[in-house]
Amino acid sequence: MTIDHGNGIVGHYYNLSKEMSVKEGDEVNAGEVIGAVGDTAQAEVAELSHLHFGLKKNGQWIDPIEFIDPADK
Repeated sequence: MTIDHGNGIVGHYYNLSKEMSVKEGDEVNAGEVIGAVGDTAQAEVAELSHLHFGLKKNGQWIDPIEFIDPADK
């Protein structure tokens, strides 16, 4: 799943469950649940369920920590 966060920032959310809380075209607000961690990454079926998350800015991968404040809860 990808989410356009505006200003050229696109979030990439991989290995979510097949049952999603949102669908294409929905507006998503900060803190809203988009889905649950699943096991859709077939190459990693032997590993525990986990989320792959990445950010691109203007089509280039960037370090997400620049946009996420772990202290902001």
